[in-house]
This record gives sequence, structure tokens and C-alpha cells, in this order.
Amino acid sequence: MQHYSIVPNGVNAQSVANAVMQLDFVTDCYIPQAQNAGEITVIVATKNNTITIPQIFEIKNSVGISEITGAEVQPYLAQKQNFSLTVEANIRSGFDKEQMKGILENEIGEICSVHKIGRALPLNIISKRLVSIDGISSFNIYSNDAFGDVIPCDSKCYLNLNSLAVNCFDE
Repeated sequence: MQHYSIVPNGVNAQSVANAVMQLDFVTDCYIPQAQNAGEITVIVATKNNTITIPQIFEIKNSVGISEITGAEVQPYLAQKQNFSLTVEANIRSGFDKEQMKGILENEIGEICSVHKIGRALPLNIISKRLVSIDGISSFNIYSNDAFGDVIPCDSKCYLNLNSLAVNCFDE
């Protein structure tokens, strides 16, 4: 929804991002504030986490405003920023712990698979999802990578869950 909160006007960062997002190999795009005059920095995440020379030219060609303004489009590949999570859950009587562990792993994996460039991950987003799972009486979420209750993300990176430990206990 945030993507649509800024009206594209053909010359703003949202317009550039919209144009780049039309490319089939791009999964996310971030246009940071210009650091150098005459340069448009385009940071992309791609389906296979690589960017080829032809894809760089596709990105440059997709930004039509650069021809009018004479600005140089500089595409960069977003980098993975790995993080880990540990979830401890108390399972209600009558529910299978191993099955619940699988459900938790799937739910957390789904939440963490959204690779948004520069977007931090508040742990309460995971909590909100886990609260709705029948069979869990309580849980705790931990991450050594968190600052308070948020896993921060560098503006040129996207978060990547590389280690998940789910421990289920009887209630």
C-alpha cells in the first residue's frame, strides 16, 4: 500500500520505481535521495539475486525521465542482510508439537520471504500472525539481530532469514 501512497508524476522517485518494477526480473526497487547531481540511483532486488549487463541496460532504458533530464541512471543490486530468529511456543494439550512446529516455520517463512529493500522488520508483525494460530497458548520471539523489537535493515539491502529455530513445548 505504501507503494501507492505517493502519486507518480513522471519525474519523482515513485515514477522511476514504478517504471523499473515493470521489468519482469525485478522483485523490488528503491530510489534513494540523489547523492550526486545528474545521477539517479536505482537499487533493485531480482528474482535470482543477480543482475546482468543486459538487465542493467533494461533498467536504464526503463527510466524515460533520464533522457529528458540528461541524468545518468546507476543501477545497483540490493544485498542480502541475513538475520536469525528463535521462536519458543507453548502448545495446547491435544495438538501435535511437531505439526505445530511445521506450521510455525511455514508462517514465519512466509512473513520473512517478502524482500523489501531498506525495510526493517518489526517483530510484532510476526507476533500478530502467530497469535491467530490455533493451538498456541503463548510464544516468545528472539533475535540477536534485533534492536529492541525491530530488525533494522540498511537502505541498500533487504532482510533475509537465514536461521530459524522453532522450539515447541507442552503447555
